[in-house]
Amino acid sequence: MIFKNHSIIILLLLCLANSNLLAQNQAPRQTSLRTISGTLTDALTQAPLPAVDIVVSNSKPSIHTYSNLDGVFKLLVPNTANTLRITYPGYTTYYLILPNSDKHFNIALKHAPPQEEVKVPRCFYPQMPKP
Repeated sequence: MIFKNHSIIILLLLCLANSNLLAQNQAPRQTSLRTISGTLTDALTQAPLPAVDIVVSNSKPSIHTYSNLDGVFKLLVPNTANTLRITYPGYTTYYLILPNSDKHFNIALKHAPPQEEVKVPRCFYPQMPKP
């Protein structure tokens, strides 16, 4: 009886060890990456634009970076990604179609057209007491 219990335990341990080995032999699915870099400047003055938000569209989890003080950015992007969204306050949003290989871009962002004056309903701000 003791040998039967030991043989069952040994058999179970062998099965578990074998399943762990099989799981380790399966290679994880790897997505190849490409490097997208660029320099972001103002279209009128050619001045570098720091802290521009660069986001890979439809990426989960979100893949994004910001340009440095010289307007330069560098981003590792999966081959499945096809568009970057580049945004900066006061400028129009720029969409960049990504190539299939590593590439450096020089991008000049244009100022956004002036917005019409937005009227804020008075109910959001309490009236100040008159002195």
